[in-house]
This record gives sequence, structure tokens and C-alpha cells, in this order.
Amino acid sequence: MAALAAATSSDKKLQNTLGEKFRTGALHTIMVHNERSLDLLNGMLVYLAWYHFYYIPKKEQFNQLLHIAIGMVGDLGLNLTPGEAMSRKVGLRLTHYRKVSTPSANHDEFFSREARRAYLGCFYLSTLTGWVKMKPNGVQFQIYMVECAISLGQELEHPTDVLLLPLVQLQNMAEVNHRSLSTVDHMNGLDLEMKVQSFQAEFKQWKHSLPLVSQQANWMDLACEIAVMHVYEMDLVNVFVSKRRRTTDSLKHSTSSPSTSRIPLEVLFLCLKSAGQVAQNFLYIPTSEYSSLSYMQWSCIIYAISIIYRLTIGIPQLRDWDVRVARTTLDFDSILDTLCSRFDSVSGCDHAALENGDLFSMMGSIFENVKQTYGRLQLLSQDDSADDTSPVHATSYVPSTLKYRHPCPAFQTWRTGRLG
Repeated sequence: MAALAAATSSDKKLQNTLGEKFRTGALHTIMVHNERSLDLLNGMLVYLAWYHFYYIPKKEQFNQLLHIAIGMVGDLGLNLTPGEAMSRKVGLRLTHYRKVSTPSANHDEFFSREARRAYLGCFYLSTLTGWVKMKPNGVQFQIYMVECAISLGQELEHPTDVLLLPLVQLQNMAEVNHRSLSTVDHMNGLDLEMKVQSFQAEFKQWKHSLPLVSQQANWMDLACEIAVMHVYEMDLVNVFVSKRRRTTDSLKHSTSSPSTSRIPLEVLFLCLKSAGQVAQNFLYIPTSEYSSLSYMQWSCIIYAISIIYRLTIGIPQLRDWDVRVARTTLDFDSILDTLCSRFDSVSGCDHAALENGDLFSMMGSIFENVKQTYGRLQLLSQDDSADDTSPVHATSYVPSTLKYRHPCPAFQTWRTGRLG
């Protein structure tokens, strides 16, 4: 039913009905009847992969549903080899697939293909969610993931199975290097420069090893630039970092001396260029294919736009960052103009029913507000634009009971159901 709901985006009412029916039915089965099954897990992953069709901030449950799916992975023992799962008495109802070659072995080497794909899919969703929303990754990388991806690529039941290994490797490489570069408080400029060079060499080697089919795919270029952007972000730009960010004093200390400030700012410049490349790669995608993009791809695109936005208006903790250089390097106005014109033609948002509008339908309005707000902030000095306390939205709204400015430019719209 989750797959059927995702495929009916042309009929919004039917899609919402099917999506809600699956969600409530799945939660009832899991929470009330305490049932666990591979079919149920795969249904949850499909629902989450296309969650932008159902995403409404007031009713948003993505993180809760993802944690339920992650819990099912553990309950079913998919993060273990069948032998380990058997010894721990988990996942015994799952069908196994391939036997270990040694005659003495009395267990299987891998769970079924579907089970392995579900495990890797959960890792992919959890990792990208951690990048975008700064949430803890509930599915930590382990070598068994690589073994599962290799086995699926060898069996090649589906053509896309060959891409699983590169994606797992890319996710892990980006996560490890992001954590390494994010410890700027504990390294000098030379250490950071060496770590950047090490990552660049590792990434280049990985890219040369890609299968030819993935080298020619635009979506793989998009995945690569998103990963590179995340590595260079260093926990300095993502708006969600504010909840766990180091104090302003420590940030100023890390960029206070000339010997240390140059390198972090150069890395952020690389982050800006990668974010710009993400936006450009997205603009190469025909609008007819927008409905085929997954929720995580949309989230990463929004992540890239938010990074460009912050680096072109300034960040209070990074006073040495020059927004004039950022604006000269990247024509953010042009990117926003193109995004707005494209989404105006595909989103079909009904302004009379915005309160119940999903993320995909609201995308045009979101980018229009970002464009207008950015236009206003460009007229201010860097200190004023970085510390701007005016309403996030460029347009006027009815009074809200909110005591704070929400980072999402469309959040007020979703709360009131009114635009303009």
C-alpha cells in the first residue's frame, strides 16, 4: 500500500487517503499487536522514502517512524549475520538465502536479498537524516554492511543493486571525514589542511572505482556533491547545529588567530562551492522527474539551499567570513529565480488549502519566500544581515502565537493556512 500511495501523486486526495491508511495500519500492527515482519519494514521504508508527499510540520512524524523502522531492524536481527542472530535468538523467522561455503557451517551467510536491502536502506535514511537535521544516526556503520552490499552486487537481482556498495562507502566516508573536520577546536590550521587533503585523495580514489553506470548518472553526481558539502560544512553552517553548537567563545577562539582562521574559512568556501554544485545538478533534472525524487533527495537539496543562504548573508559566529566574496562566487539570485519558476509550474499549490499542504506542494511558496527574504537581507550590511532579527518571511502574515522565529520560511503558512 505504501508503494501504491507513492505512485498516485497525480491524485492528491487518493494519495493522502492511501498514505494515511498505511501509516495508521502499520503503527497499529507494530504498537498494538507487537508484530514484526520484513514486509512491514519494507513498507515503512517506502513510506519514509516518499515522505515529502505527506510531510506537514504540524503533523510531522518522520523521525518517530524512522526510529520505529530502525528498531525493527534490530528486532529482526538484520544488523547481524544469520549465525549471530541465531545465537541471540532474533530474526529466526526470516528466510535465509546463501550458504557459507565451508561444509562445517550450520548457518547461512546472509539473510534474504530483501532483508539485506532493507538493512542498507535503513542505514541510508538514518545517515542522511543525521546530516540534514543533526539527529543521532541510529544505524551505525559496520563492515557487515559492505559485505551485504557486495553480495547483492554479485547476485544482481536488480540493475540498481550494483550501486549499493558505492553508496554505502560514500555515506561512511563522508560521515567519518565530517566528524574529523568538525573538531576544529582541537587542531591547528595545518592539521585541518592535512585532513582536507586526505579526504580529497580518498574521495578521488573512491570515485575512480565507481561502476561505469553510476559515473554516468546525474543523481550519483548529486549524491557525491551532497556528501562533499556535508564534509566541508564542519558543523558551522547547518541551522540545526545551534541546539548543540559549541559556545560562541570557543568558536571565536578557534578562528581568532591569523594562523588558524584562514584554513577553516577556505574549507567553508569549498562547502559553498559544493552546495552551489548541488543546486546546479538539481537544476539539470527535468521537472517531469521531480515526482520521482525521494524525500531524502529533497531534504538534501533544501539542506544545500540553506547552506548557500547562510553563507551569503553571514553567520554571527564567523565574522571573518566575507559575504561579498560568497555572493560573487555564487549567483544565488539566479538559482532562486530558476527554482521559483520551475516550482511554480509543477507544484500546483492551492493557496486556499495551505494548512493541509504537503512539502512537495509547498515548495514553490517556500522558495519564493526565501527569495524575497534574501533580497531584503542583501541590502543590509554583513553584520546586520547575519544578526537580522526581523521576521524570517519577506511577506506579511497574521499575528502568530509563536515566541520565536522558525527556520522554515513556510512554517507560518502551515500554521495559519494563509499566504501573503
